[in-house]
Amino acid sequence: RELWHEALDRLAEEAPDTLLLAEGFWLMEAYLARNLGMHRVYHGTFMHRLRVEDNTGFRRALVSALAFDRRLAGSFTNYLTNPDEEPAVVQLGKGDKYFALTTLLATLPGLPLFGHGQAEGLVERYGMDYRKARFDEDPDPRFLARHRREIAPLLRKRSCFAEVTGFQLLVFEPGGPGKADDVLAFVNRCDTGAVLVAVHNHGGTTRGRLHRTDATVGGPALDLATALGLDTGSKVFHPWWDPRTGEGWLLETAALARRGLDLDLGPYGTRVMLAGEALHDRPDGALPRLCEELAGRAVSDLGARLDALGYEAAAPDPPGAGDEES
Repeated sequence: RELWHEALDRLAEEAPDTLLLAEGFWLMEAYLARNLGMHRVYHGTFMHRLRVEDNTGFRRALVSALAFDRRLAGSFTNYLTNPDEEPAVVQLGKGDKYFALTTLLATLPGLPLFGHGQAEGLVERYGMDYRKARFDEDPDPRFLARHRREIAPLLRKRSCFAEVTGFQLLVFEPGGPGKADDVLAFVNRCDTGAVLVAVHNHGGTTRGRLHRTDATVGGPALDLATALGLDTGSKVFHPWWDPRTGEGWLLETAALARRGLDLDLGPYGTRVMLAGEALHDRPDGALPRLCEELAGRAVSDLGARLDALGYEAAAPDPPGAGDEES
């Protein structure tokens, strides 16, 4: 028997609450979680594939893990830097590409791991043998402010993204320039509702549609509304909120089931949407009219518009709330 099998069996018996975190050779992450039973595994595939925009390779690895046992995706510890690699801003810069991949870091199942000084934009690589910093660096205020504006709100909603029970990988259907695999899109469900995330890891533009789940993961392909666990009955609507900006969309669930969601994403563009409570149309037809007027656009005053129609639709905390603690 392999040493680790014996060690893990003994730990499970004598110290069952011990968290087992493994660092293994690249591409052995699934083996360590599946065969050895590690609770968390450093997921080098996340950093290595996505930083060079090998989006097909990353998707293939994720599909393989989900198809074998979806719990594997929940065991991955994703990261964009570690003591053996250059800092994230050295590899990715401080622009949209960094924030696109950090959006994935914050919203994929498993455990997000941030390197020392990552949110502050520091460029020194901190090896495990370093006793103190060698560079005299100050945090980059603009970079840190963007982190607080775009990433901190997602981390505060981490419970909506962390689990794999309601996680479904979506298929992006391009309707113009761009490749399908360049958009990584997925939905998840938690006690507080449903979420949808789409990240375009490419320097071009793309437009297309999210309509069905990826059947290669196993099981039949589901339409978008079913994957989100939404009521697809007649004239049921949901407000959707971007927790980073406070903007909102009004979408009919039957339309999501029938034709999906249109996306238009720029270079390294992202979309994060949290579903609000279901709203049912009244005889006056106010909700369909508002939905038609907005035509899938996000607006900053959706809550006020719904309130004016007599609907209560609680928006998420305003952007910036709690930044001091983030």
